[in-house]
Amino acid sequence: MKAILFLPILLILLSIKGQYTTPNTGVVWNMDSLVQNSTAVQFISANNYRVVEDLTILASDSLYALNNNIRFANGVTITIAGGGLLIDGGINFGDLIADVSGESYEGFRLEGNAHVSLNRVSIMNCGGIKVLTPNFLFTNSSAIGNPTGINSSAFIELSSGKPAIDNNVFKDNEVSAVSSAANATVAPMITNNTFEGNVTSNTNRPQINLSPSGTDTTYIINNIITGNRAQEMAGGVAFSALAGGVGNVVIKDNEIQDNRYGIAILGNGLTALIENNEILNNDSQNNSNLGGSGINLSGNNTSSAIITKNTIKGNLWGITVLNNFSVNLGDSHIGGSNSGENVFSENENGGETYALFNNTPSAINATNNCWELNEESTLLIAESVISHQEDDNTLGEVIFDPILFCNSVTVEEKEENLISIYPNPASFYVKIGSKSSLLESITLMNLLGEVIIPSFRITSNEIELDVSILNAGIYVLIIKEKGRIFKQQLIVQ
Repeated sequence: MKAILFLPILLILLSIKGQYTTPNTGVVWNMDSLVQNSTAVQFISANNYRVVEDLTILASDSLYALNNNIRFANGVTITIAGGGLLIDGGINFGDLIADVSGESYEGFRLEGNAHVSLNRVSIMNCGGIKVLTPNFLFTNSSAIGNPTGINSSAFIELSSGKPAIDNNVFKDNEVSAVSSAANATVAPMITNNTFEGNVTSNTNRPQINLSPSGTDTTYIINNIITGNRAQEMAGGVAFSALAGGVGNVVIKDNEIQDNRYGIAILGNGLTALIENNEILNNDSQNNSNLGGSGINLSGNNTSSAIITKNTIKGNLWGITVLNNFSVNLGDSHIGGSNSGENVFSENENGGETYALFNNTPSAINATNNCWELNEESTLLIAESVISHQEDDNTLGEVIFDPILFCNSVTVEEKEENLISIYPNPASFYVKIGSKSSLLESITLMNLLGEVIIPSFRITSNEIELDVSILNAGIYVLIIKEKGRIFKQQLIVQ
């Protein structure tokens, strides 16, 4: 009798988690049609749905979910097997979250040649987005506090193509925010995002962790990448070819701070342009033997980097160059292929300051740089913060003469005083001015990331902007001045 009762109970347990696969007939599905034709999706209330089984959209089918909030049962996987997926939360954003507090769903698997766009969504309790398609857009969204699941290395794992990741917030995810497999060739555009406190697992990985791009170029532009100093193992940005391959990367106009290290370019066959970044206080582990570089470059002479117009402050090391990586920090004159103009300050460990450590046998051009911000601009000061042939005859020389005049104010003081916005709050007009040089461009956005006044170029140190036509509310001014980007809040009454 016990055996007879056991079999039905076992069958019930095995059937709890089902699966629905679309019939592959070229249909564009939405949440309502899935409710009507499957047991996988349940209607909760207007624009609110629950997915209770694994869901697969086959290659000739697509799923469009517009202005919806979707809850997912524990462990559910959504697979797009080569068709299309469009999820757009609309002006109010759409939640993609677990159905039960404390549980999580496995995540999204995007296969084949699927065309995928996720826009204006808030994602939590999700085990990640595995991107096996080259056609992927992730925009105007947030990914906060997500665990591992379908992915084990990053919330978004990329594999090919030129995916776009723009204007999102990645915060407190268990592993990296964005990664690509070591043997993948992928060239993403990662722009205008905020990364904060990712890698809560406190494992040895950066918030952005990318493999080579092949003949294409990876772009990491205008992002804010801030570490949680309690997560001392987490780095900022890595672009590496440790498993082989070649690639190109542009890292520009970012703020990278409070990570274990700022930027790491590792491996052979790589080229990098590192320009106009603020790389500050990347010393959270506080162990100079294991990290702490603002910029770390390691590879043979098939790898090269141009480093220009960056502010590198408060790291254990400013820039470290290992093996025989080829670096240009400044040519012999302003207007050359690299004008230099990097600013170093307070990159210290063990009681010594290290702006640049050339741990290679080759010479490095590094002219027209400010070598220690609050010190007198002399060749002697520059020599004191550069480690090279002068200190160890096995090392290559650093050619740093001429040097750039260093202002006597701190980086923070310079940033605070550069831009003025008056009046703020404003009702009719606002005057935007620079105290140091000409403004280059201004863009006005709302808090949803929508462009209200598109970027326009200017060539003066002050401009008056008409805001009388705008609705009352909070806006964001994006101001470019002398190659630097500032974001300032503007209140319109």
